[in-house]
Amino acid sequence: MRRSCSLLFLFALMASTACYRSVPIEPGVVTAGREVVLELTPNGSLELAPQLGAQLVSVTGRLGDVTGSRYVVSVTQTNARGGIETLWKGEQANIPKNLVTQVFERRIDKKRSWMVVGLTVVGVVLAGEAFGINTGLDGFISGGGRGDRK
Repeated sequence: MRRSCSLLFLFALMASTACYRSVPIEPGVVTAGREVVLELTPNGSLELAPQLGAQLVSVTGRLGDVTGSRYVVSVTQTNARGGIETLWKGEQANIPKNLVTQVFERRIDKKRSWMVVGLTVVGVVLAGEAFGINTGLDGFISGGGRGDRK
């Protein structure tokens, strides 16, 4: 039972981590500490290539500081043309504001997260039932419960 619950929790946690949405924010409202996605200009992609990689479309990370001309970001991911995503471990990058076309804030999408968690739990329980793994919900799913009444 404990193992089954642990597996359910693990699958639900994994599924919920992917439900983010990016919300555009005004450049003047950008403050330190936010999770941001910086969409780059074509020139920005070229200028940042030696520091962050070739053909970048966007840079994702936690905003450390905002000066008059730069964003200082602890980079967690870069996205290149062709859908290539590269994960980073928080290395700092100084990105000039004139190389950024749009700033987005990454926010958890609660509605989608709960939907994915719910569907994942149902899927795991049904798979457990199909393969004969005890999920601890046998009576609940099969309609059993207190036993036969006479």
